[in-house]
Amino acid sequence: MKLALVGKDISHSKSPEIYKKILGEKLQSYQLLDYPNGSLIPNLKELFQHYDGISITSPYKAHFLSQVKLVGCPLDILGINVIRFRNNIFEGSNTDFIAIKALLKDLIEEIANKQIIILGDGVMSQITELALRELKVSYKVFSRKLTKNFTQLTFKNSFLINTCSRNYIFEGKIEENVIFWDYNYNLLPHEKNLPLVCTKYIDGISLLETQAKYAVEFWSESNCLKSL
Repeated sequence: MKLALVGKDISHSKSPEIYKKILGEKLQSYQLLDYPNGSLIPNLKELFQHYDGISITSPYKAHFLSQVKLVGCPLDILGINVIRFRNNIFEGSNTDFIAIKALLKDLIEEIANKQIIILGDGVMSQITELALRELKVSYKVFSRKLTKNFTQLTFKNSFLINTCSRNYIFEGKIEENVIFWDYNYNLLPHEKNLPLVCTKYIDGISLLETQAKYAVEFWSESNCLKSL
C-alpha cells in the first residue's frame, strides 16, 4: 500500500512510523506532501496515480470536501482527513471524528462530573462538537476569537480539549481537578508544564494512532483500489 499525507509544515509528523507499525510490510511507502498553500495541491486524479490512500491534515481538511462522497461520518462534517478511490468514485471520511468519539466513550466515566470545555473554534473543534452531541454530552467552546480574556481564564474541575493548532501555547490558570486532552503531540511546552498542574495530561498521540487504525480499515475495504 502506498500512502501520503497532504498538509503544511508537517516535517514533525509521526504518521509514517505509525502506519509502518500498523501495516508492517504491507506499507510500501509513505510520503509527506508539504504544500505552503492550497493552490499548489495536485488534483485527486493526479494524486491517486501515485498513491492508494491519501490522508489530509491542517490546514487542508476542507480542501477536497466538495470533491468526494462522504462515507462513515456526518454529512455536515466540515473537514475530511482520508480519501480513497473506490468503484470509480472518490470517497472521503473523517477518522478523527470516529476516533474522538471512541476515545471520549473510554473517558466518559472519568469526566462525568466535570465541565467539558473545547479550546479553539476551527475544524477540529467543530468535529469534536459533533462527537459530543452524538454522545449527548454538554460542553462549552472557548477560543481566542470568541472568548474575552481567553489567555487569562481559570479552570477548575474541568475536562479541557485543546483543538488549537501547534502555534497556540496554553496560558490559562489550572486550579484543581483538571484533565487536559491535547490534540497535539510532542508539543514541548505543554508536555513539560501541564502534567505538573493537571490531574491528567493526555498527549495527542493516542488520537493520531486511533484515527490511523480507522484510516487503514477505510482504505482496506474491498474494491477501494481501482485504476483511474
